[in-house]
Amino acid sequence: MKDDDSIEDDDVAPSNQFLDDNGIFSGLNFVQYLQEEGSKVPYDYNKPERGQLPPYYDEIKFKKAQDVFKEYACNLLFVKLAGLVTLLVDESAVRIMILTNRSSTPEKACQRYKDTIKHVITWYVSDLHDGSALWQSICRVKMMHRGANAQAGKVPGMPQITQLELAGTVFGFIGYAVTRPQSFGLDSLTNTELEALMHFWRVIGYMLGVDDKFNICRESSEETIAIFDALLSTCFKQHMLMKDPSCLQMQFAAIEGISMLGLPIRPKPFLNFTYGLICWDETVDPSLAVEVKGYGYIYSTAENKRLNGLSLSMSKDRETLEEEKDGEDAGTGSCEGSPKEAIRIMKGVRAS
Repeated sequence: MKDDDSIEDDDVAPSNQFLDDNGIFSGLNFVQYLQEEGSKVPYDYNKPERGQLPPYYDEIKFKKAQDVFKEYACNLLFVKLAGLVTLLVDESAVRIMILTNRSSTPEKACQRYKDTIKHVITWYVSDLHDGSALWQSICRVKMMHRGANAQAGKVPGMPQITQLELAGTVFGFIGYAVTRPQSFGLDSLTNTELEALMHFWRVIGYMLGVDDKFNICRESSEETIAIFDALLSTCFKQHMLMKDPSCLQMQFAAIEGISMLGLPIRPKPFLNFTYGLICWDETVDPSLAVEVKGYGYIYSTAENKRLNGLSLSMSKDRETLEEEKDGEDAGTGSCEGSPKEAIRIMKGVRAS
């Protein structure tokens, strides 16, 4: 085990590289660096080498994060779902997904994200060492990324997975747990637990091939939160404003596909809920409304006004999912079922 406080990785971009005019670390400066430089660096599926752990790996923090998952599995699952919907506003990433043809329909998306949930559960419950179930799972995911890049490379003008996309993916797993914990019943997490989760995903990002200088989970939890906030206010919001039809189609397919696994979510309210997470503390712009055939308007002023202040209340000491307002608008359908029920569904996914 390595001690976080005593190890300094030479490959990590130094904090003073991203200071603002007041000498404070700027998440916006880091995101700009990630966009400008990370987009130039192709994904290298050969890194890290087999058996290689990051120098800052802390087994105690890593296992602490796994313990947090055992208590908040339902909450963290919904964090992942909202993160997935957020990532699907990126037109470049969606183009690759359309090309691989594994997510474009609810049926295909169901199988894809069922596999994703299996991987995530494996990461949260397995030991990290060469040959472990976690390690083997990481290797399979990297092989899929390799295949997607190879397929994209055969199509002229098709974007490929770079460090920018890979680093951004980490947000999808943990971003909202850190930036919007109250919306997922995670506001009772201690700083120690949050730091453990950020460390966990820093390590997982490294294992998936994220270069340390582009890893959005950093040594400092304050810097990590600043980066996550900057990603929301710039990248994800800007992509959402583009209202790309392909992205909307992929978002709807993902939500409908995941609902086939037994999770009580519906596309329209869940998209509006996620939009509220992205545009936190902002007045909803009515010009954002998009009409989707069969669903009416999403990103609408009326929908988000009702969602304002709403949270997915899934505290570990509650038997049922309670909302502060009408359950139909909370983004999870009627929210029938308890955290134990959601965990039962996850266990069923893992076993199948």
